[in-house]
Amino acid sequence: MLAIHIALIAQDIEIESTPIEATDNEKEIVYYSLEDALKKPEKVFILRMRKENLLKIPQTIGQLKSITFLDLTSNKISKLSDNFSNLKYLESFFLVDNKFTEFPDFSSTNNHLKTLGLSLNELKTIPESITNLKALMYLNISSNNIDSITENIGDLYNTLYWVELGYNELSSLPDSFGKLKNLYALELDHNKFTTLPSFIGDLKKLERLVVNDNQLTSLPKSIGNLNELKQLDLENNQLSSLPNTIGYLEKLDALVLKNNTLTSLPESIGRLNNLRRLYLNDNKIEKLPSTIAYLEKLLILDLSNNNLASVSKQIKNVKFLKELILTGNPISDEEKGILKKALPNCLIKY
Repeated sequence: MLAIHIALIAQDIEIESTPIEATDNEKEIVYYSLEDALKKPEKVFILRMRKENLLKIPQTIGQLKSITFLDLTSNKISKLSDNFSNLKYLESFFLVDNKFTEFPDFSSTNNHLKTLGLSLNELKTIPESITNLKALMYLNISSNNIDSITENIGDLYNTLYWVELGYNELSSLPDSFGKLKNLYALELDHNKFTTLPSFIGDLKKLERLVVNDNQLTSLPKSIGNLNELKQLDLENNQLSSLPNTIGYLEKLDALVLKNNTLTSLPESIGRLNNLRRLYLNDNKIEKLPSTIAYLEKLLILDLSNNNLASVSKQIKNVKFLKELILTGNPISDEEKGILKKALPNCLIKY
């Protein structure tokens, strides 16, 4: 599997190619001021200039022609400098928490850029120019005002691996998004989706899908095509039911469905034989399906704040269960006694 370590602080940096010969030690030196960096510009690979009150990117940064990592987080920058295209070997670029109202105009010469952090700006759209970034793997553009994405986003199907679009104004995705065949993680939390597009099922390599805090009322049947999915977060939506195809997600490790309006679960949920964490709290569930007994690897089951009076028949054989949360349900003392006997190694909360 492709390994990519992603964090805004970007502590781990891999440099694959540079224009000059350099020792490993030189590649790992972090510069925190442009003044120091310009003393040996050809030997600078990593520059962090956070919270410097910069209104624009200094023109002299263009002298750092070997740089692979540039972090300008928490400044007041609103556009790229004219000679930014000189940074032909730049692989990771962080412009988090700045003043961009338009997507930066990246030149096609920036063809090494793999990681781009643009969260906490004032962007309204992702334009076609993003397709100039032919090597882009990780895009974090969360916490903006984005309500549209170029139809050409699908042109990045060979490289795009991780996309964070949370905390925006999105209610739909362009059809070409379904072409992103190598996508591993997609975060759409805190937007305005009422449903997911049917082409979501075409993202066959997806392992992480986060869509919490939207307005989802239903899920497409095609979600069952995500055979590699391990984490599915649907918290804080308006789901009243789940498609039977949810049972096809046989590699799922964590399923988060808390704070929806579910009254029942499909029998197919029993097919999730790798599920270890299931969060169903704050719904309106009155009865669990008998097939929940087949979730042999389940460790945590949160059923708090539902309408369940009895659960022992369904879960008494889930022997590896470590934590069962039943707070806010009308569980009788008799039922509590049955559960205690059936699950002696489980922490049960009422």
